[in-house]
Amino acid sequence: MNIGILGANGFLGRSLCAKYLNEKNNVFAFFHKNSSLIPRGCIKVSIHSVFKQKIDCLVVAIGGYNSTYQQFLEQYLFLADVIKKIGFNKIIFISSVEVYGKNENTISVDNCFNNPNTYGLSKIAQEFLIKSTENFIIIRPTYLFGTGMNENSLLPIWINKAKIEKEIIVYGDGKRKQDYLHIDDFSQLCWLTTINNISNNIVIAASGESITNAELAIEISQKFPDSIVKYKGEDKTNSYVFDVSGTQKLYDWSPKISIKDWLKKSI
Repeated sequence: MNIGILGANGFLGRSLCAKYLNEKNNVFAFFHKNSSLIPRGCIKVSIHSVFKQKIDCLVVAIGGYNSTYQQFLEQYLFLADVIKKIGFNKIIFISSVEVYGKNENTISVDNCFNNPNTYGLSKIAQEFLIKSTENFIIIRPTYLFGTGMNENSLLPIWINKAKIEKEIIVYGDGKRKQDYLHIDDFSQLCWLTTINNISNNIVIAASGESITNAELAIEISQKFPDSIVKYKGEDKTNSYVFDVSGTQKLYDWSPKISIKDWLKKSI
């Protein structure tokens, strides 16, 4: 198949490129400014160039969590333009569980949105745009981890703190829960949605097993001699627990790499 990856230079995009290449596809890696990190074997394509090749499946993996309101607006307009310019039979859009906002109970795919942050709002707007196409899949992933992840996210920060400063600071009492999904497990799910004939569907991508910040911090600190965990101030962010039974049943998919196992092997 001819696969297009939009956002191929990022952590998620690179992993998807590698997965689709491994499945013996022609991968067109679309980039905006920088293409240096795109995996070897991809066909690099500037998004500003004229592209007339028909794409069997276009995978959209764009958007930074810490972007500004203006940057999110520009992403929306950019995505609208891309949909018009590139011909494809199917589109897979990587959204986020941040669309759900504040939810105290277990989140399933049909949960209502409740005061999402700016990033979540931007994904809702982009999902609306994607739904205007004839054949789409929207995937809402939780926190994705693995080699090459953003160094400014929680997991790498805590690992570096334990390694260098011998101390991890956990805000609040550490009871906040988060679900962590390995990038390889996510890429496998994305591949399964590509080859499956199901269309116009939305799924959650998560492990289904949330752990507390305290558990995570302790797991990390135990890998470094003399490192300790300290608790400080308040943590006003939300806990997240997901029901992924629908995703698992629909695509015969289940995560293989737990966050705890990865920490044991990687640190």
